[in-house]
Amino acid sequence: MSKKEEMKWAIVHIFSSYNNTLVTATDLSGAETLAKCTAGMVVKASRDESSPYAAI
Repeated sequence: MSKKEEMKWAIVHIFSSYNNTLVTATDLSGAETLAKCTAGMVVKASRDESSPYAAI
């Protein structure tokens, strides 16, 4: 690990529904969002954005 890299602790919140899966990483207090991703953001075809296939 170089001197410029900084380690951060995070809490990962996962919400899974029939149509989507949301993953959010926040700081330890939960006040600041560090990263957010949903299944619809990474699916290549727009027809799969809100489907059970995208949620898995």
